[in-house]
Amino acid sequence: MKTILTLVLGLLLAAPLAAQETKPECPNRPAKVARAKNKARKWFDKGEKLSKEARFEDSLDAFLCSLKMKGHENTVFNIAQISKLIDNKHSTLRRLRQFREQNPNANSSAEIDKLISELEEELGEGPPEPVVNEALFAEDEPEPEPEEPAPSKIDRRTVSYVLLGSAGATLVVSAALQVAAGVNKNKAADATEWNVFSDKRDKMKSYQTGALIGFIVTGALAGAGLYLLLTDDRETESDDENEVTMALVPAPAGIMLKGSF
Repeated sequence: MKTILTLVLGLLLAAPLAAQETKPECPNRPAKVARAKNKARKWFDKGEKLSKEARFEDSLDAFLCSLKMKGHENTVFNIAQISKLIDNKHSTLRRLRQFREQNPNANSSAEIDKLISELEEELGEGPPEPVVNEALFAEDEPEPEPEEPAPSKIDRRTVSYVLLGSAGATLVVSAALQVAAGVNKNKAADATEWNVFSDKRDKMKSYQTGALIGFIVTGALAGAGLYLLLTDDRETESDDENEVTMALVPAPAGIMLKGSF
């Protein structure tokens, strides 16, 4: 009985500690556009989840982090909605000010400035001195990409084109060998002397073997070329554009606007 009481007491004491979640810090914005979009999407989804749990301050931080990664009008909308739901307006104002001070060139700066002005007017506060005692966000500098080996003179796509071209060449050679094998087969069938028959038969077998090897090489070259071409993940100019999908989703925190990045 004493052992059971000890275990129960231990669980009760451990429960509050387990309930406390470590608040993740907003990372630096990646230099690559595709990675920045991916991080923006993840923090946006996190903000929605936290808002549904009525954790509005954490939700605001998540939406601001998403905005830092990539500007999106739906993100700005949600920031405005969450700002109205937080009881501690001074905390909200502090978060918005810190975001602007640490991300001066972020997208949607004008909208965030408007929210700050509205809160300052509501609270009767003027703009503070530009001093930040603590940082909710990392400095708005692109995070360094992992070091990669020096690029070769021929890139991935060029190699794929070379492989596909080589596959086409070997296909032509293989087809020619196959035709030559057929010609020698016919000559062997028409031969009236053993020496002629034996010679044409041997040539036919050699051509057939060469054609078979050629077809195998053609398949290997074509497969490798197509693989390199289809798995080429180079970024395109379209990555710089916002792809906005409007979808109103009812939530305890109000109407949340989903978005695609």
